Amino acid sequence: MKRDKRAAQRLEKAIRAGDLAKLRELIAAGADVLTAFDDDTTPIQVAGRECQIPIVRALAKAGAPLVELEALSLKERMQLAMKSSRDQLLDDDLIPVTELSEWLMQSSLQMLAESMDDKMRAEIAASEGKLFRAVRTRDLKLLKELIDAPGGNLDPTAPVTAETPLTMAIRHRDLEIAAALVRAGANVNQPGFSTPLSFALPDLRLMKLLVAAGADANQRGMDIQTAFERAVRRAENPTCSDDSILLVRFLLEGGAHPPEGDQVEGMLLSELEMGEAWELYHEILPHYPDEVSGDHLEELRQSFAYKKTDDGLYHLRGELNYAASKGEIEALREALDRHQGKDVSEPAGRALIAAIGAMNLVAARLLIDAGADLDLETYERRRGSTALACAAESWHRRSKEAMRLLLDAGASVDGHNRRGVTALMYAVRVAYRHGAVLRKAVPMLLDAGADVGLEDELGFTAWSLAKAPLIEDEERSRLATNLPEDIVLFDGPDLSDLFSDAANEADRRKSRLDRCRQALELLEDAGSRPHREAELRLLVAAAGGDDPRVAELLAAGADPDAQDLDGNSAISAAARGGHHEVVARLIDAGGNVEATKGGESALEIAVRLGDAEMTRRLLEAGANAFMLVTMSRDLLDEAESSGGAEAVRLVRDSLPPEATAFQHEAEAETAAEDLAWESQQVLPGKAESGNLDKVRELLSIPGVEVDGFDPLRRTALMAASEAGHADIVRELIAAGADVNRCNNVVGSPRSTPLACAAIGPSAERDSTLRLLLEAGADPDQLGADGCTALMHAVERDVGFFGRVGGPALSTRTLIEAGADLEIRDPYGLTAWMRACSLITAIELDEVADQYQSIADLLEDAGAATDGQPELDLIWATLADEIDEAHSLLEAGANPDARRFDGATALMLAVRDGDREFVRLLIDAGCDVDARQWIDRGPRAIDAAVSARDQKTYQMLIAAGATPPGPPGRPPDSPSPFLDE
Repeated sequence: MKRDKRAAQRLEKAIRAGDLAKLRELIAAGADVLTAFDDDTTPIQVAGRECQIPIVRALAKAGAPLVELEALSLKERMQLAMKSSRDQLLDDDLIPVTELSEWLMQSSLQMLAESMDDKMRAEIAASEGKLFRAVRTRDLKLLKELIDAPGGNLDPTAPVTAETPLTMAIRHRDLEIAAALVRAGANVNQPGFSTPLSFALPDLRLMKLLVAAGADANQRGMDIQTAFERAVRRAENPTCSDDSILLVRFLLEGGAHPPEGDQVEGMLLSELEMGEAWELYHEILPHYPDEVSGDHLEELRQSFAYKKTDDGLYHLRGELNYAASKGEIEALREALDRHQGKDVSEPAGRALIAAIGAMNLVAARLLIDAGADLDLETYERRRGSTALACAAESWHRRSKEAMRLLLDAGASVDGHNRRGVTALMYAVRVAYRHGAVLRKAVPMLLDAGADVGLEDELGFTAWSLAKAPLIEDEERSRLATNLPEDIVLFDGPDLSDLFSDAANEADRRKSRLDRCRQALELLEDAGSRPHREAELRLLVAAAGGDDPRVAELLAAGADPDAQDLDGNSAISAAARGGHHEVVARLIDAGGNVEATKGGESALEIAVRLGDAEMTRRLLEAGANAFMLVTMSRDLLDEAESSGGAEAVRLVRDSLPPEATAFQHEAEAETAAEDLAWESQQVLPGKAESGNLDKVRELLSIPGVEVDGFDPLRRTALMAASEAGHADIVRELIAAGADVNRCNNVVGSPRSTPLACAAIGPSAERDSTLRLLLEAGADPDQLGADGCTALMHAVERDVGFFGRVGGPALSTRTLIEAGADLEIRDPYGLTAWMRACSLITAIELDEVADQYQSIADLLEDAGAATDGQPELDLIWATLADEIDEAHSLLEAGANPDARRFDGATALMLAVRDGDREFVRLLIDAGCDVDARQWIDRGPRAIDAAVSARDQKTYQMLIAAGATPPGPPGRPPDSPSPFLDE
């Protein structure tokens, strides 16, 4: 189906212009954000090359895949990453900026590795030292020697990437190496581009290892994000798996918390609310101070979204979850009463799980009486996915009472989650660690008639789960070569064990195995029978490389595609240990080399280890090389640089011809794009320097856009206009430059060509302005600083030191062009008011007179003078005319009047130490928390702190000003849900 050419042109124009409002309008009208333009670039690629961050985010939210940005060069990605880190635009039709930043960071690192030639890799490898090589090549013998060596440094930092051996092992998902480094004392909080815990996401095994060793979930790396923030962004993405919220919960239980500033502002909550990420919203809500979470819930109750969605039932879930987990009984009753007569079974069912998890049984009874769905299944949770499973795996002293409450109310004893895991299965897995569960939950569930023959999605029964740790222990003892202790195949899911102190690991393991035996006795007494025992043994034997044992088990009928509790296959386990004979035997027995539901594939493991023979065997058995190259693009280069060239060659030789051709075409395209990118970056600089011939040469290079930005976010037309080069301005306009292009750099006065011309050299300013206006420049266009060119001309026509021979009246040029005299800047000032405000700021009489002539010119042109009282109030404040100020305020002057730089009358009074003026303005109702630049910058109270003016500080605090510094909740603040 052909794309509508006109529609495509409108879309491309909006993207290149950075016109977010127009883009939203086109998307709402059905614009196609997926199909490429005539030059084969997609909309999101165009936005990326233009460094239009809000546009990229809007296109991604509308369905354009971020992966298309891989067409950008490394420099373009890095530029985009730096720009995105400064973009804080929050809106409901944009993906979170941190999601874009995270993707750009990962892809840039990947491309950086891809861009290195062999010499550079060799130099970096030589500078890294032996420890890095041991980690990269999985040389366990060398690693042990280096770890045991006295005085060795376990945390060297690699050049370029700022990587440590631990972060390298984590990025390779190498649990064995990472665990060895952590045990030896590697710093789990060594920040680089990111933190070790951030790199570990979403691998829960590695996260558990790091948190147990003291990793700080609130630490930030150079990417300015914590592991908690990354986990939230990942969970916020609807394409991520259901276990993403489990990662957030795990970090919260390990000490993570929302950023300090956000604990007061709640911006993350607002973002999740606008994105309707309600599961995540309700998960992190209780971790905010009560005043913030209460305010958010109250706003939600009053919002249109709350009222339009199932008459509020959808959002009732959040209120009930919050109240149930906190034990706020009155709030729970109030929320249920507001929905009396409606079906609240689903939100009440979810809240019931929260109440059981917190063991708030009064809340649980209230929800049951309200009709909560007792068997509601939620996503995978730490404490089970049904209320009964949540109670069954708890070691709380009231867990038995909670189970009895649910069973008596009619909860199904065999209710399960989407993975087929029942309450009995949860209880058995946790009984391995907690004797209380074994004594209470397992017998009660069996007495209630739990079906001991049910299987989960991996084919495990409760008996299999109880038997698995025992089998692992037995098979380890018979292995000819010991299976490393770091490889744990059958570990339970209970995360709380990370935070317990074990005095003796051997005694603890013995106690656990004893509990497994007791659980087996209970299950077998209830009629349970052995199930998949051979497969459990096969997994341990395969991981340990015990080929005779593998042969014996296969001959006895064991399934060669056996998987462990994490979904890793026996072939993958054998490949990870480098056991060729075992892999061959499993393949010969019919094992599927792609059969894995978690972790790396066997081929990925073999290539990463540089094992050519294993790679050949897996490829011959049908392993998908093309999928490997597609999904793990940096794997081949990493393997090749670490001694696995033969394995890499085998993979590349097995690729279809079209894949190789595609790779060559991509390299040629990248070279052309790099040339275009380099040219694009220097074009504005050459325009600024006045080099007309070079500007023409650069514009002739394919891919160079006349309206493209350089790293300073200038187009060539902006640079030439500000420098006053009329000949280049004329050339660029003839080449199609957009005279109304805006770079959207917040607060920048140099954001449009006309504004740039208005602040340029006085001698050329008028001629440059006239060229732009004749070409269609809008004299009323607002720049990213919220000002028009006229406002800039008013200031620059004089300047703080005046003009010899009088001002250059560009102001007159813009007035004659029809500029609107009544547009106000972000501080509420018109061009006339700005001129008058500048008069009061100038000490030299002759300069003040020049500004007066500008004001007179504007007034003669018809500018309104109704802002005079506010200007007079600013003057009275500066002149210490208290009586004049009092009269002006009584006559209705705005007490929040500002001058040209955004400073309010209150800020000026505080800076001058005039407490009488401060009291007058406070009594007049001024905003004591106003910031100088509207949404940012210092406040009056900051000026008092800088001046160490304690009395003024106390006056502002008494008037309601927010104290500077990290906020804290008053110790006795009541809950927002309770009546005072």
